[in-house]
Amino acid sequence: MAGFGKSHLYEVLFRTMGIAPIYPDVNNKTYEEGYTGNNDVFSIISKISQPISRIPIDLVDKDGTGIEGPPLDLLHKPNPFQSQSDFIEEMVICYEVFGNAYIAGGSPDNGRNAGIPIRLDILPPTWTEKVAGDAFNPVQGYHFIISDRVIDYKPEEVLHWRTTNIDYDHHGRWMYGMSPLKPLLKTMTTSTSGYDSLVYSFQNMGAYGILSMLGESFDGKSQAEAVQKKFKEKYTGNSKRGSLVITNQDHKWTNFGLSPVDMDILSSINVAKQAMAEVYGVPTVLMAGTKDKTYANYIEGERILYIDTIIPTMDALLQRLSDWLLPKYGDTYKGCKFKADYSVIDVLSKNIAVIVDSMAKAGVFTKNEIREACDYEVIEDPLMDEVWVAIGQQPLSSVTTMPDVAVADNVLKSLGLSDYRREKGNGK
Repeated sequence: MAGFGKSHLYEVLFRTMGIAPIYPDVNNKTYEEGYTGNNDVFSIISKISQPISRIPIDLVDKDGTGIEGPPLDLLHKPNPFQSQSDFIEEMVICYEVFGNAYIAGGSPDNGRNAGIPIRLDILPPTWTEKVAGDAFNPVQGYHFIISDRVIDYKPEEVLHWRTTNIDYDHHGRWMYGMSPLKPLLKTMTTSTSGYDSLVYSFQNMGAYGILSMLGESFDGKSQAEAVQKKFKEKYTGNSKRGSLVITNQDHKWTNFGLSPVDMDILSSINVAKQAMAEVYGVPTVLMAGTKDKTYANYIEGERILYIDTIIPTMDALLQRLSDWLLPKYGDTYKGCKFKADYSVIDVLSKNIAVIVDSMAKAGVFTKNEIREACDYEVIEDPLMDEVWVAIGQQPLSSVTTMPDVAVADNVLKSLGLSDYRREKGNGK
């Protein structure tokens, strides 16, 4: 029987592989070229990576109170060449393109700060290999290969953030994440080929077409240019659009414009763009060329992008970063974690004007309830805890309560009116 926590599957796989390097996905170069060579792929991933990079990051204790310290300082300036924004954006791009992102922590080997990172660097996924271990310690280390030089890292020196990969094989590729572009290879190829075809078409359509006058010959260049000028003056221009041209000359016209095939290519590109956007969780209303784009739809699309994609991605990254980096500082930051500050995101903030208008029209909320909904402090006044109605903005209690008899008599006298109750009692 297997020991406690031991996996038969992992045991078989690691015995097969032994302690050997596990090579990255053979399609990594294709994914990289897809990102750098396809404007739709670049745009979709940028819709995720750029907003994430601008979100502030705090360090909080176990009670959620913000604190300062070396881990936060390191994240704000991970290395001499990158800011926090640059670092986070590159990390997310690697994750979304390759399904893998690596952070290497550089730390002193000796002294009181041994093992505590003093800088963080991102390792390119295309040049980073894993070394297989066993079922209990699946990763023996990492090889960073650049040109003919190999830099070895211990397992604890590298944070590997990856997507889920169920492609189990004898080569250990399941230990790497699966690129989101992998199931989209055909779609991405369709998109790239479509753009290439359109570029070729546009590059070869300088003229509208060729007019061949059959049976006619022009004596010299000047005569041909005269015919061309006459044709242009008589039949081209916006005022001639849609007009009918009739000639008794035998001629042939070769069109250089977009053909029905070209129009089908445009349609295919849009379909491919929508498919790739859906896989990445980017609402298509945010993409260029969307026909139903309005201001309201765009704002709602941005809100959905944050809720369904950006926030889960950021939270996953910060959780992995907290679990890997903070324990290196000992018990000082036990129970602490990195946390994103989403309160600065305008599209997620409350629209106070809309809230006040809707709650006021509903007529069932007190003024203090409306203030609380807008994040204002309540006012210690009994009238602020009553429901007000629209009749001159009076408290509901004053509308439903009959006035005092003496007060009513004084009001009637001042208005020169008689009391209908007394008139009724006199039999009138």
